[in-house]
Amino acid sequence: MFKRIYGVPASVAPLLDKAELSLFENSTEFDSAGPLLPDNITLPDTLLVGGGAIGNGIALLMTQLPVVGRVHIVDKQSYQDENHGTSILLEKSDWIGNPKAEQLAKWITQNSTLHATGDKAFISDALGSEAVKSMAIDLVLNGLDNVQARHDSQLAWPSIIVDGGINETGAAVIQHRLDNQGLACLICAFKLPMHDIRENQRQLTGLNSSVLSDQGRFLTEQDIIDADPDKQTWLREMLKEKRTICSVVSEAGLRRLGVKAEDGFRPSVPFVATAAAAMVIAEALKAFLYPGRRYSQRFTIGNLFLGPQSLANSSRHAEPSCSCVRHRTLIHSLLQRRKHKSISQTNASFGHTTEVRGRA
Repeated sequence: MFKRIYGVPASVAPLLDKAELSLFENSTEFDSAGPLLPDNITLPDTLLVGGGAIGNGIALLMTQLPVVGRVHIVDKQSYQDENHGTSILLEKSDWIGNPKAEQLAKWITQNSTLHATGDKAFISDALGSEAVKSMAIDLVLNGLDNVQARHDSQLAWPSIIVDGGINETGAAVIQHRLDNQGLACLICAFKLPMHDIRENQRQLTGLNSSVLSDQGRFLTEQDIIDADPDKQTWLREMLKEKRTICSVVSEAGLRRLGVKAEDGFRPSVPFVATAAAAMVIAEALKAFLYPGRRYSQRFTIGNLFLGPQSLANSSRHAEPSCSCVRHRTLIHSLLQRRKHKSISQTNASFGHTTEVRGRA
């Protein structure tokens, strides 16, 4: 439906007759929908990093599942008008201007049996906050668009970290489990760019590199005056639509694929972000419910417009120079301390029960 409305050229992405995908098998070849979920699932203390498009999808799915536990959300931004459409839960205007983490935590608490809290902060700062230190974080779910933030989230060293990512048309999920010492952590898996990615974005948009360093703000007339002359007419169309710099970059990426919207039509692709969210939740549940099951470290849908033919599963070995290898003994000692802390918290809350909520 989206491809028909948006007018995606058949040469770019032909219509699909049928597309079925099992997130249990991460494959289009499967015999069943997979095993039934338990009636009750107790999550370990969980950190959700990112309250934007992917974070919205993760939050929605968490409220639709039979899960209990504590979730703390971290995001450095507040909701703005440009988040409409891409963030599936953002339906009310009274969310605009409020911190994403706090607003999403309030919504989760109101719509589920989870207890959620939120913190407007960088993840690097949040890891040292009282809110996080009071918990025994053993599961991290990421919905990020920044490599450095992914590196920082890995420093929580949970038993399981699951990271969702998107581009204009594709979605991917990558995970790291402490009990699998041979596979790369997020620091190994995501490399900081050796070149300035803003140069590629500058060529796509025509915007000055200094403008691209602050992509959360709205496009201005001065930005257009300073831009490449051949892009100024298109940029003025973006200005009329009150686009942010980030939105302009995404639109330019779609135009590169030969996809152009009709005048006045402002498309958004929330199904790309929610696809990534579904992949994140599926991998997290499989990791806790079926820990001995073989898994791929990275699962990618290269292009949702192309469907099953763009699927890929892969794994990457940990790098000997990375912290996950060099400080492995220290990391596992932290894991043991966290498990003891979780047991103590559970005993204090339930008296006689000895359930270990921080299990791997």
